Amino acid sequence: MREMELFVDMIDEEEADRILRFFQESVPGVRKNSASLNQKKQHIKNIFKSLTPLMRKKRRNGGPEPFYTYINHYKFPELTKGNYKEQFIFLEELGAKIQPFLRFAYLLLNYPNELREDLDRVAENLEKGINPLHLGYELKTNEEVRRFFRKHRSYAGSDRVQNLINDLESYQNQNSLKLIEECKKEIKGHDLLKYYNEYDKFKKKFGNIVSNIAYVLTHLDKENEEDEENEDILLSLAIEAAVLLLDINNNELEEDLQNEIKDLKDSLANINKTYEVDVNKKNKEIENVNEKINLLEKAYGELTQEKKDLNQELKVTLDQNSELKQQLANLEAKYEKKLAVLQGEHDKKLKQVQNHYEKKFEKAQGEFNKKLQLEKDNIEKLQTIEATKKENWLLDKNFSANWGVITTSNSTFLEEVYPEVMIGSTYTEDSWKTIIDNENITNIYLQMNGLSTRQFKRIRLYINQKEKKYHTFEIENTKQLLDLIGFLKMGEREKILK
Repeated sequence: MREMELFVDMIDEEEADRILRFFQESVPGVRKNSASLNQKKQHIKNIFKSLTPLMRKKRRNGGPEPFYTYINHYKFPELTKGNYKEQFIFLEELGAKIQPFLRFAYLLLNYPNELREDLDRVAENLEKGINPLHLGYELKTNEEVRRFFRKHRSYAGSDRVQNLINDLESYQNQNSLKLIEECKKEIKGHDLLKYYNEYDKFKKKFGNIVSNIAYVLTHLDKENEEDEENEDILLSLAIEAAVLLLDINNNELEEDLQNEIKDLKDSLANINKTYEVDVNKKNKEIENVNEKINLLEKAYGELTQEKKDLNQELKVTLDQNSELKQQLANLEAKYEKKLAVLQGEHDKKLKQVQNHYEKKFEKAQGEFNKKLQLEKDNIEKLQTIEATKKENWLLDKNFSANWGVITTSNSTFLEEVYPEVMIGSTYTEDSWKTIIDNENITNIYLQMNGLSTRQFKRIRLYINQKEKKYHTFEIENTKQLLDLIGFLKMGEREKILK
């Protein structure tokens, strides 16, 4: 059973201990809990081959085959089934969430024949010390990617609206969930026209996010009705709710960030205030030391003058009294020693004061830098959270049309929401020319808000040169532009174009 050997080679210390506990076995010939991982693996292989005394006894008594008994006890999460290649790639995408030996066991149980054909490559990777299941499988055609996304992506395939609306529900607080249930009771009998006409009433009573979520939840499962809702309408309403929720979260995040910045400024102000107090105190003490130095210098000056006077007196009597010379020498030595002691004490005290306040200053500076770095790290974390929240709305949809949209706003967000629609921006000439030059595009919808007359004439001339039709429109904000594209996809542009 080569697959068994490879499985055991993949397990780690923790899994080896679980297997031994599962079969109530221990490694023979070593003290308890002292066996190495290689010793445990070798004993586990003997268990799976039914070569240990305990396992031979169990097999003689009709016990099941141990290897498949063990891997069948794993409780794998519910995964969308695909063919072997698709499932292999999907498990590889999960990465660290499912360890290699678990992925190997899952594939062996669900795709035994296909996996056995890959065992040579798995063994080769193990010998090289690399990921044993890194076999180079990849999606090579657009159709393969589409099929893979429909099976393994939440916001693609037939359940994309249900998955999106479920995720939106999970972001609601208890009060919002209660409002959704109340709104569902009132809105479940409304068709699209009635909901559209009474939208302001629902928005005032429940809010636009709750109203859209309730409408989608009550109309997702309607089938075989004359007024059956188009899935794109429900998707548009769900996306609108998601955008509104994102705006609310961004506003809350911005407010939190401003509060963090304010706290940081207050903290820095307190640190500066404390630092100023310490510096003033240090300056005061230095001033006191300087006063002492001045006194010492004055005393030194007085002693110097006294020495000078004595020298003058001694000079007069030096030739007359050798004893007086000796006294003068002794007096000089005495005062020089006294001066040296005073100077030494002065230098020592000055050095102590300098060292003391240099250490206090360095400590205060270090604490300041730590607090500053901590606040910078907090701001970076908040910015990372904000960026992460803005990454999660990529949709993929199989859609084609003979029209495109040229907008005066930034088209990046629109392209993320409607990647299947040709959308360009008047900001760059290449962007709007790409839309017009597309052979599949025959109708151009051109936004007039913020478009200069000169720019409009240039674009119109280029459209006419390409012998294509154009329609102009004006909108007030990004939400209306999202609505416009959603309705254009359903052939409803006459209702909103001016």
